[in-house]
Amino acid sequence: MHLAMRKFLLCAIAACSAFITNAAGYDKLNVHLTDGTTMEVVLVSDLKLSFTDTELVAKGTNVELTVPRESIVKFVHTPNQAGIDVVTAGGMTLSGNTLSFDSLPAGSVVNVYTASGIQVRSMTAEGAVEIDLDGLTAGVYVVNANGVSYKVSVQ
Repeated sequence: MHLAMRKFLLCAIAACSAFITNAAGYDKLNVHLTDGTTMEVVLVSDLKLSFTDTELVAKGTNVELTVPRESIVKFVHTPNQAGIDVVTAGGMTLSGNTLSFDSLPAGSVVNVYTASGIQVRSMTAEGAVEIDLDGLTAGVYVVNANGVSYKVSVQ
């Protein structure tokens, strides 16, 4: 076995061991390939990763994958999106990238600002209202509705 191949296999095995040991903090393992594509492996509790002389082998619940070793460019963990899926506070709900207000009084003004204070959305609304935040750069925003401010995170 060539020295370069041995080094690669040792590094890959060490990386896989670290992936399995620390998998609780991650949802997926992305395997980036030489053709520019990415294979996504969902990390399940019974996932077993191993290497043969020529392939990466992944087996587990709903996962059975073999990837030629020479096709692998890198591995990347995708961390859990630890947090809350739906947030409700004072009549405002954030679900995904959609803000909802239950019952805004007539003539209510809703403004959305970046963390640096730049206004990116503004509307006058009444009653039940949904505001789509898709298209905004991921980050923290301040939403002000009738003088009440909410800090929200756009993914």
